[in-house]
Amino acid sequence: MLEKLKKKRPREDGEERDAKRARTDEPALYSLHNIPVTSPIRKRVHVSIHKSSLSFIHPTSGNVESSISLSSLSRVFLLPTRGKAKPHWTVVLLSPDTQVIFGIDATPPPFETTDEKGTTTKHPKSTPIIPHLRTFLSHLPFPTLEPNLNVFKSALGATSGTEGYRGAKPGTLWFLQEGVLWDTSKTCEFWDMRDIASDGVRTISATGRSCSVILTRKDAEQAVDIQMVDGKEQEPIARWVKAHQHRFGKSDDPGEAPPEDSDEEDEDFVLHSSDDDGGSATSDSDENEDNGRANGDEEEEAEESGEDEDEVEELDPARHPLLRPGAMPKMSRAALEAAIGIVQDEFIGGPVDGSDGEEEGEEDELED
Repeated sequence: MLEKLKKKRPREDGEERDAKRARTDEPALYSLHNIPVTSPIRKRVHVSIHKSSLSFIHPTSGNVESSISLSSLSRVFLLPTRGKAKPHWTVVLLSPDTQVIFGIDATPPPFETTDEKGTTTKHPKSTPIIPHLRTFLSHLPFPTLEPNLNVFKSALGATSGTEGYRGAKPGTLWFLQEGVLWDTSKTCEFWDMRDIASDGVRTISATGRSCSVILTRKDAEQAVDIQMVDGKEQEPIARWVKAHQHRFGKSDDPGEAPPEDSDEEDEDFVLHSSDDDGGSATSDSDENEDNGRANGDEEEEAEESGEDEDEVEELDPARHPLLRPGAMPKMSRAALEAAIGIVQDEFIGGPVDGSDGEEEGEEDELED
């Protein structure tokens, strides 16, 4: 039995070494030398992209520190790093199981790159790194996602991100065309448009000085609360939500335009306003018909007014609440009639007997 195990163990070790060599011995399509990596390892390494994998190679020994299959990756982001004294770029690659995060100054010290032909190029100090990062990322089987000021612009400056806290950890929320990314420079989480609940991006503020951004996936029971976001960011976040909410939870084309808002009510309002201002001419027959209707309405109002006058004249003092004994002590009948006259003048256009109410009031006051 022991002899069988001794024979079997070397064979398995050899197979593992061969499998690892098969993954890492692919020729590199492009390499960035001496890059500080945050994840999946934390050290300076050469980062090389191959046809089917991404490898992290020790700059001195040449040993492969880590290797990740490209088929396991699904997203890549190229972000301007927040909180740095000098301009800096961060690259984030996401998969369900792991994250690749590394960054470099926008104009670093002298650095080297190696192309697919194996040619190594030395770049002098202050050479912009961004073209070389784009070349490196162009070999991935999916597009690179970047913030865009036309998609979201912070109220605090020319940036597409806004800072906040998730628990005690600071980070940046990036509002992109494709979704929302939470980036702490060490760990990241992405909310794809298709995964966001219909009301999955909301802001809550108690004072207006700061707010919380609540992010909810459509299949999640709990939301993520990004706190201590500057209150001024509520307006640009609301604009981003309005522009993209029609895509939340749906598998629509990211470039699809949002449905136009219905302006029927506004059009009706404008139309009525122009009619009131006499915006359109009317025919003579229409005017006559309108005048006839107006005269008829006036006659009907007059008839109704007459009926009301008769009813007022026929009021029984015993049944009228204002004329009942003790209803209004210390007031003469003339004063009550004057009060009734004022009410009649207010609601039916004048005293029922055609007399001047003010003169009656003056006579009543003299009589008192």
